[in-house]
Amino acid sequence: MIRGVSHLRLALPALLTLALSVAPAAEPPAPAPERVEIMPLSEVRPGMRATARTVFEGDRSEEFQAEILGVMDNSLGPGQSLILARLTGPRVEFTGVAAGMSGSPVYVEGRLVGAISYRLGTFLKEAIAGVTPIEYMLELGSDEGAGAAVASLPSPESFLRDPGAFAGRLEPIEAPVVAVGAPARALQLFAEDLARLGLGTVVPGGAAGPTTGGGPAPGSNPVRPGDPIAMQLATGDISMGATGTVTHVDGNRLYAFGHPGFLYGAADVPMARAEIYLTLASVQASTKMGRTLDTIGTFTQSRLPGIAGVMGPVPRMLPLTVRMGGLDMAGAASPGAAAAPERVFHYEVLDHRDFTPLLVAFLTASSLFNTPWYADEMTLSLSGRIGLEGHPDLILNDLYTGIAASQPALVDLTRDVQSLFGAVFQNRFERAKVRSIDLKIDTVERARLSFVEGVYPTRTEVDPGEEVEFRVLIRPFRGDAYTRKFVYRVPEGCPEGTLNVFVGGANLMGASERNLLGRQVSQADNLDQLITLINRLRTSDKLYMKLTRRIGGAVVLSEVMPALPPSVLATLVGNRGSGEVTPLAETTLHEEEIPLGQIIVGGTMIPLNVR
Repeated sequence: MIRGVSHLRLALPALLTLALSVAPAAEPPAPAPERVEIMPLSEVRPGMRATARTVFEGDRSEEFQAEILGVMDNSLGPGQSLILARLTGPRVEFTGVAAGMSGSPVYVEGRLVGAISYRLGTFLKEAIAGVTPIEYMLELGSDEGAGAAVASLPSPESFLRDPGAFAGRLEPIEAPVVAVGAPARALQLFAEDLARLGLGTVVPGGAAGPTTGGGPAPGSNPVRPGDPIAMQLATGDISMGATGTVTHVDGNRLYAFGHPGFLYGAADVPMARAEIYLTLASVQASTKMGRTLDTIGTFTQSRLPGIAGVMGPVPRMLPLTVRMGGLDMAGAASPGAAAAPERVFHYEVLDHRDFTPLLVAFLTASSLFNTPWYADEMTLSLSGRIGLEGHPDLILNDLYTGIAASQPALVDLTRDVQSLFGAVFQNRFERAKVRSIDLKIDTVERARLSFVEGVYPTRTEVDPGEEVEFRVLIRPFRGDAYTRKFVYRVPEGCPEGTLNVFVGGANLMGASERNLLGRQVSQADNLDQLITLINRLRTSDKLYMKLTRRIGGAVVLSEVMPALPPSVLATLVGNRGSGEVTPLAETTLHEEEIPLGQIIVGGTMIPLNVR
């Protein structure tokens, strides 16, 4: 990939309703769920016969049997035991312990014991499962008490990272993440990033169901133990959700999974009904294939014993709009694209510090893959605006190109969107409240790339008041060379010495400005300053000229103050202990730019001696 300023941008610090399902008015209200008696862990004994419930296909749960094999004391950490059980019955003996089964309730003599939540290795001839005691899960009953209840436990992140270190290869049963409408190429492109955030294997799925903004529709079937349930990541033209099983319902409070979901800690994740198409049996790893339906509430806790939430109000998600179009080399609609209207994709994305930037990048890539204009060797023009409450908009504008299938421009574009949006969304000053995310991407099925082959000054020795012309030879990729020029007049009274003249694309400027940008970012005092810095970033479709000189200056609260008098500089440097001032040995005296509509690569530095 040849890209002008990508490396500079990536150097910044970690840095989507309508109710469609309303039951007929004549239908009587569904009965309230029955109260279930709880069996404490202290009463669980080996040899007990149990019954479990889960959905293998459709939306109706089925019973199967289980035999309690024993209690594994402290298997998940101090005071955190796990019940070991053998699952039996035609269905479960065929599929084994399947991904999506986590949370399936287990009963002994009608009393709820816990949730099927862990499995023991792979390629087993028997369906052996770990059951999280229900009393642990009920500790998630209040948001205030949940943190204290698990404060002394080992980190779920460390457990998920190395499950072999606990209980002889007991692993949390995977909550399969189904991305309905997402192309396989986008899933491959972001597989490692999704896995790093605990999403495991994300697979394509069928049509997504409706969503609603305020819990179950009146008269609709209530959610019951054994039903599929999902933690939603995104809805709209592409939907994503991690699916598990409901363990227990107490009024409007719901418990599920029996282990953490794709995140842990206090949560604000949409809760959605789900439907299972089928349970795919595999010797290595059986899995449920399904889809998410209507949104019915909010998951507020995701901890070691499971996830818990409240049915009713749903959390706000972030609206994302991605517009796609085709352009020709001159910027007009191409003949192939003119026959079809601009493609517009609408999404709502989970509002979460760690997940949102990645999801925005993933959905952007998926949108482009889902249009007729995508090609591996192409140029992409990005223009975007991210609206923030109480702050200036974040502006994303640049050009990206790839000259080979192995170097698609899409990669750099989506990584820029992820890193620049992430730098603001994950900033260290305050929680950024996003109003909207609007991205526009135009495509050209050819590389729009030019190289700076040479820079020719009319002179390198100059007196104050004289002009210098810099003629720049530019050669487009597989095209004819042409020239552009900059003219600089040396100011009257300019002291003698050497000026360094940089002429070239943003990649050349990025190499010389990386340290300066790092200082500015580190000294930013608030979110507005950080946004301003990002909005000022150079773009790869311009030719730049910049003159610098070794003369005292400083970075003060992220702003560059060049050519300071020695007395002023000494005063500022005296305040360096505050971390708000960084002296500069070289500062910029003048700069210009010429928009060329092509990605400009290369350039040079020419010393200009002032006599």
